[in-house]
Amino acid sequence: MNLRKSLLYCLFSILSFFGMSAVMEVIDRGISTLDLTTKPAPLGLGDAITQLVTIFAGVRPLLTALVMILPKSWAAGLNAFIAALDVVTMNANAGFKAGKDV
Repeated sequence: MNLRKSLLYCLFSILSFFGMSAVMEVIDRGISTLDLTTKPAPLGLGDAITQLVTIFAGVRPLLTALVMILPKSWAAGLNAFIAALDVVTMNANAGFKAGKDV
């Protein structure tokens, strides 16, 4: 079993142990919204931000679940990352267009 599969198995085992099947369903639903079969073409900044917001929306539940099982210092870093991407998402959804003032 490779490292990626081992880590996923460990995460699912921990979530299952704590009776968090609802969390697993939210994570699965978020990931299933993403089209991960195609590699993105080179993008401009605006397209890259749009893609970042889309992918973040799909993986946010997974990142949030990881916070619960990480050591406090790691969790603090991941929480800061999530909060920063939440700000990017809010601005992008509020009509922010990268480079429009250029």
